[in-house]
Amino acid sequence: MEERIKRYFYDRPRAELNLRTLAREIGTSHMSAVRHAKALAEKGHLNLQRKKLETVVSLNKQNTKDERRLHNIKKVLDSGLVEHLEEVYEHPKAIIPFGSYSFGEDDGLGDIDIAVQTSMERQPDRTTYEKKLERPLEIFTLNEKTSKELRTSIYNGIVLRGRIR
Repeated sequence: MEERIKRYFYDRPRAELNLRTLAREIGTSHMSAVRHAKALAEKGHLNLQRKKLETVVSLNKQNTKDERRLHNIKKVLDSGLVEHLEEVYEHPKAIIPFGSYSFGEDDGLGDIDIAVQTSMERQPDRTTYEKKLERPLEIFTLNEKTSKELRTSIYNGIVLRGRIR
């Protein structure tokens, strides 16, 4: 149950909701949501704040960056996007998520930035993967024409396939 709660908030890092709504969203009883939310708050994953007659739950963004980063990368890998890009770009040199999503610092509203190191200039169909990931995708080509600023951001990303050359 704790993992389900964490995944809910990792996918919606801006969410702030009362415990009854959390229980309904994750499909559990109110008492179970209370117990597990308190346990996660004690571990530093969630913030519990008393507001009037209810307790509001939110993600502790500072304490969960590393776990959110792993969650986000796993979500990209599980979506099948990497395999799709390998097929579309005929085995590119590297596939690299970068930016706030890859660092676990996203706010849940922005896009997912992915760089593909290749000489091919293509834009694959992203619709299926945007639905699976519940975010817009921005796919960049990393090649000799890529600006220095964008290149620096990409180099700070996470290489999921291949090697940056």
